[in-house]
Amino acid sequence: MLPLIERTDDGRERRRLVRELEGMLDQVSWLVTTLLKIAKVDAGAMHVERREVLAGEVARRAVGPLATAMDLRDVSLVLDLDEAATFVGDAPWSAEALENIVKNCMEHTPAGGTVTVTVREDALATTLVVSDTGPGIAAEDLPHIFERFYRGRDEGARGAEDSRSANGLQGGEGADAEDVRQPAGFGIGLSLAQALVSAQGGTLRAANNAEGGARFEIAFPKLVV
Repeated sequence: MLPLIERTDDGRERRRLVRELEGMLDQVSWLVTTLLKIAKVDAGAMHVERREVLAGEVARRAVGPLATAMDLRDVSLVLDLDEAATFVGDAPWSAEALENIVKNCMEHTPAGGTVTVTVREDALATTLVVSDTGPGIAAEDLPHIFERFYRGRDEGARGAEDSRSANGLQGGEGADAEDVRQPAGFGIGLSLAQALVSAQGGTLRAANNAEGGARFEIAFPKLVV
């Protein structure tokens, strides 16, 4: 991208290329940060708070950064929250895990569709469920959906688009602007979500809704005395 910018005399084209380069840098930053978080989980070096958390606040914190992207994609967001529901865990890490899941659902929901976040609490557990009206998860991908770097059977599969929606990391000195394409993703967003939930003693499962679309359920079980 830098040689392209250097060779461009047109001011409008130069500004467009600079924006693309900024997007690439954001992509690299997200990738490095995410891999570092996964490495910290693997090493047991991630600090996890153990305190009572309002699940509804976690849900709102998770979906907040995605509001603009939802609007641009014409995807509706529905929040169905039990405001009294709580769990013992880490609010920031839980919100990050949930955000990765909501983002994945958003990216696999066609325009005019809906992503729904539901929070419920019963005697056994507090659950945070994300469902969408997209095509669902292919049967061959479902057992591998949380595997690190799993890309699915094609570029549109679940796990293949869980990176930030910046432009691609391709291009070179001889590349034209139109050769800089979006990557299919890295297959780490859902893996990180599961790692963050598991580190708090919770579980994360994926399935398909009977009426269509995918369903992800985070469950934080109640402590048994």
